[in-house]
Amino acid sequence: MLSLITALSLIMAPVASAASDITGPVLVSSTVTPKSLNIATGPAAVKITVRLTDRTGTSDPVLSVSHDGTGQSHGFGRMTLVSGTAKDGTWERSVAIPKGSATGNWTVTLFPLTDTLGNGSGGFRDLATLTVTGTPSDIAGPVLVSSTVTPKSLNIATGPATVKITVRLTDRTGTSDPVLSVSHDGTGQSHGFGRMTLLSGTAKDGTWERSVAIPKGSATGNWTVTLFPLSDTLGNGSGGFLDLATLNVTATIPKLSLTAAPVPIVAGTTKVGSTLTAAAGTWSPAPVTLSYQWYRSGVAITGATAATYKPTASDAGKTMTVRVTGSKSGYSTAARTSVPTATITARALTAPTPSVTGTVKVGSTLTAAAGTWSPAPVTLSYQWYRSGAAITGATAATKKLTASDTGKTMTVRITGTKTGFTTATKTSAATRAVAG
Repeated sequence: MLSLITALSLIMAPVASAASDITGPVLVSSTVTPKSLNIATGPAAVKITVRLTDRTGTSDPVLSVSHDGTGQSHGFGRMTLVSGTAKDGTWERSVAIPKGSATGNWTVTLFPLTDTLGNGSGGFRDLATLTVTGTPSDIAGPVLVSSTVTPKSLNIATGPATVKITVRLTDRTGTSDPVLSVSHDGTGQSHGFGRMTLLSGTAKDGTWERSVAIPKGSATGNWTVTLFPLSDTLGNGSGGFLDLATLNVTATIPKLSLTAAPVPIVAGTTKVGSTLTAAAGTWSPAPVTLSYQWYRSGVAITGATAATYKPTASDAGKTMTVRVTGSKSGYSTAARTSVPTATITARALTAPTPSVTGTVKVGSTLTAAAGTWSPAPVTLSYQWYRSGAAITGATAATKKLTASDTGKTMTVRITGTKTGFTTATKTSAATRAVAG
């Protein structure tokens, strides 16, 4: 029975068959030597070696060596099998970069791999970057290093206005004379089309210049300064048209100038409450409209725009100036500022000498009679003295005499304060000695 089962099992077992090849070649390894080349005296060669495997067999791989910036390329073609087989073999190709080629970085690129069945494996592969030195050829057009356009605002009301354009250009071989023009953005009017002149340096590194006049009567508005495509003596070009600047062209009749008086003078007493007057002098051609602005130590005073100004308490300790501005239709506005005044002083209070009333005896109360201080109201403060020495805490208008006052004379000092006024102090006459 077991033998029968075993036999049936052998009959029903699946039969293995060879798998199909559905994958592309595999890059096992690669070498690129050397990676630094000097082409100053002649061509330099680089050798590229790759090992590839594939179940069916790799088709001859393709590669090239190309410059990263210019697009120059050398060595495009198929590699040669130098050892092994197409299923597992080493392929090789040597590429020479000629003298005169571009210097800098070159990239060794392996093209997409395929096998004999047409299976592919990925895209392009960069195997290495080469550094190529030497005396490179000129393969680039001129470079615009800098440019200046002056002035950018022109007035053609009374005649032509001229703009000067300056550019600095560099090129290994030498720049051909650059061409420019100045054209109106809307109408198509154009002036100054032509070649620039080498002002300094050389065609390899030099400064070029051209002046263009826009005639009276030309269109106003925006004009564009355009540098035409640059080329060198080998014919290498660099880009297209370059707009260097936009000009603002107007035709405005310039305003006349007023004849302004000398620096204005401030007359009056430099004291709070007094009136200062600005003497503007003579402005011409008459009539000229004058406006005023007063300043407190250089800061404009809001609302102080008359020919006169009365200093306030805020001005005490500050200097005053006045700016006179003249205006007239068809003329440019002009302004003149006075020299600073002396420092503004505060007003003085009217302060009488106080008197002391009451019985000069221990236990009695003395009263300070302040008198009339002006201009009212004035804030008064008091300090009593015992034979010339201030009595601590005795700061009221009255003072009750104590045993400590016996045999001493009494005085009172009254101090008056008011905003915008100088503080004043007055002292009474001394009483007779206090009786015990």
